[in-house]
Amino acid sequence: MNSVRITTTFVLFVALLSCASWRCTPTSGAIEGLEQGGTYAPHKNLPLRWPWRGVSIESRYTRPDEIPYLATTGLNFIRIQLKPDKRVLRENSSVQSVFNAELLWADSILDAIRSTGITSMIAFNNPVLDPNSKIDKTTASFWKSETELDSAHSLFNLIVERYKSRGEELAAYEFMSEPVIRTPAGGINPPGLEKFYGRILHNLRQVDTTRWMLLSTGPWGKPTNYEGFSPYAFNDSKVFYGAHMYLPDAYTHQGVRDRPLGVTYPGAIQGEHWDARRLAQSLRALRSFSEKSGYPIFIGEFQAVRWAPNADVWVKDVTTLFEQCGWSWAYFAYGAGQHFWDPFYSHNPAGKEKNLKYTGSETPVWKFMCTQFSKNRQP
Repeated sequence: MNSVRITTTFVLFVALLSCASWRCTPTSGAIEGLEQGGTYAPHKNLPLRWPWRGVSIESRYTRPDEIPYLATTGLNFIRIQLKPDKRVLRENSSVQSVFNAELLWADSILDAIRSTGITSMIAFNNPVLDPNSKIDKTTASFWKSETELDSAHSLFNLIVERYKSRGEELAAYEFMSEPVIRTPAGGINPPGLEKFYGRILHNLRQVDTTRWMLLSTGPWGKPTNYEGFSPYAFNDSKVFYGAHMYLPDAYTHQGVRDRPLGVTYPGAIQGEHWDARRLAQSLRALRSFSEKSGYPIFIGEFQAVRWAPNADVWVKDVTTLFEQCGWSWAYFAYGAGQHFWDPFYSHNPAGKEKNLKYTGSETPVWKFMCTQFSKNRQP
């Protein structure tokens, strides 16, 4: 079992980027609002099994013996989320032992998918493991502290060193996919984010030249952040860009914490009419970025709380848009951690507004997602 080792490495790998662009190809029954662009050459260098159609998982709710079932759905990708910061809150163990337990769980998932044709990405997005710390990844003090940053990079280095000899069951890494600093006025993009990613990428390439690395931009990794955004200046042919799709937040997160309930889709949401066309418009900046830069795009999370009115319609609409653009995606989530994100739960209209009931794999939204996974079987 590997143990956590704190090291300091200050190297920035920055150069100019040159790559081909790709075309967002409409499908039959395409949703209007994306505005088809010109003719684009396909990206010649793509991650293994691309495009990915899959799910996110975490250790608390997904065991390796569930992989055979997931393989039957046709999905070709799993986003393996390491969440030691959550695990330490529910287990009476040290931070180090909990981190290592998460790695052992990831080992077991990778072993289970090795012979299935499924590939995966290790996603580790909160490197502050101590739940009692006043610093976390969303505080300005984290991004200003060389000690905190060194500790984070030490954990990243341990992960890539551990998995450098893995085969096709592991295609990529994700570190800090929702970069943000919380402020009283709202979230902002962390300063020095490009340098932060550059250091990870440099260290990754010292031990692994095979796997891809996901990049994002803040705040919160929203697709609208790509308005006017230029690619980071990394001379690396195995990077791709991502976003998490929860727009409009007032709809997808209604009833979570203190957010008001009763927001309907399609319908008027915070003074705007939201429907499939408006969703398409919210993705235009990301689509424009991908066409101009040539980078592959990955939507790492998307979901609406299960009690949101017409949540299944919203999921179908955004999935259709991702497919229309040729983007890869991971549905959030299989074994989501909270029932209101879990596709195996349905809204119980006979109960209270937030009442859910366990339905299992027969929910309409999960059946729909399985039809999308089955596209991976098509030639």
